[in-house]
Amino acid sequence: MILLSAETAGAAQYIVHFIRHLDHPYTILASRISAFVFEGIPHRFDLSGLDPSEVKLVVAGTCIGHGIDKTVLAWAIDHGLPSASIVDHWSWYRERFMWQDRILLPDQILVIDEVALREAVAEGLPENKMIITGQPALEAISSRKISLPEKEEWQQSMGLDPGEGSVCFISEQLKDDFPKGSPQYPGFDEYVVVDDVVAVLPEHYRLLIKLHPEEDPHKYDHLATDPRVRIIGKTNIDALIRYADHIVGMGSILLIEGAFFRSDIVSYRPGENRPFIGNKIGATTLLQTREALQDVFNGKRIIKNDNLQGKFDGSAGRVIDFIRQQLT
Repeated sequence: MILLSAETAGAAQYIVHFIRHLDHPYTILASRISAFVFEGIPHRFDLSGLDPSEVKLVVAGTCIGHGIDKTVLAWAIDHGLPSASIVDHWSWYRERFMWQDRILLPDQILVIDEVALREAVAEGLPENKMIITGQPALEAISSRKISLPEKEEWQQSMGLDPGEGSVCFISEQLKDDFPKGSPQYPGFDEYVVVDDVVAVLPEHYRLLIKLHPEEDPHKYDHLATDPRVRIIGKTNIDALIRYADHIVGMGSILLIEGAFFRSDIVSYRPGENRPFIGNKIGATTLLQTREALQDVFNGKRIIKNDNLQGKFDGSAGRVIDFIRQQLT
């Protein structure tokens, strides 16, 4: 049996898009955060009752701070089981493996590409543990069939009046997870960014704030009295990405996902102290001032990013090949 775990929704998406090709029995451990991704797929929430002698390989996600992935990895190490960890994004490489003031490393670390490998090594992770596999969730996005509502229907569902424009802000939980003064502080937070977006929102435009699944649905209640602002939880992401007039985010992988389908996505990072991979690979454009953002909203500056179609092809197959090699 293969034991898989995912604390975050991102790691869960990675796993979901390769297990359909897996020809070996597996068990999935989910967290309360990632469980919705595994809807319809059998999963559990703890290690109780698992016999280590039945586990041939552990493949765990990674996360900042404590989580089920570190519990599973520590369990694997304690029982002498082969282990691998998934780094599903281009960020916080070393921090993902810190646990109780020490670094907890698996036998192998699965990274997305050469950029991720170089950055992980630069942060102190051992190169001899790295395996480049791609990103199965991003591969699936580029090839899946999509059913979209009519644009007018989507506009009505978003509360947009006829002729009203829209800016979609892809939110993330930065202030709580990476507070000012911490080593991980990125130089800004989501509240600074959303305030800047609101400040330069054009007339007759609505701001649609798309919350991350892990965010508090009431975090932007201070904007509730502004009729131009709408907070969005669960929604048709494909329609949101395609139909919003502008997409603005910070460093979410959703910005990279959106770059498969449009070439004008903005990564707004005022005062950033570490770069976002989307800007590095040309999937998004970095802006850092209100004036630059305003120029884009008003059409004075046209954004033209690179298309990502094909970049992640073969990812799921490489992960499956890796697992098969570990089991032989």
